[in-house]
Amino acid sequence: MKVKIRIGNEVKEYTGAWEDHTLLEVFQELGITQVHAPCGGNGTCKKCLVKSCHARRNVKMTCV
Repeated sequence: MKVKIRIGNEVKEYTGAWEDHTLLEVFQELGITQVHAPCGGNGTCKKCLVKSCHARRNVKMTCV
């Protein structure tokens, strides 16, 4: 699975076996610490919400 991540003006692409992982888990595995998730990714604090836009077979995720 490929993941493209934009932090500021920089876009990086990563490839890994993350099919059964949350986006937060992928970020943590990659060492990306800019995502504030005090609930640990349980979805209760709403700090790591993402927008999903389907474009063909790809899914684009953007932290809001």
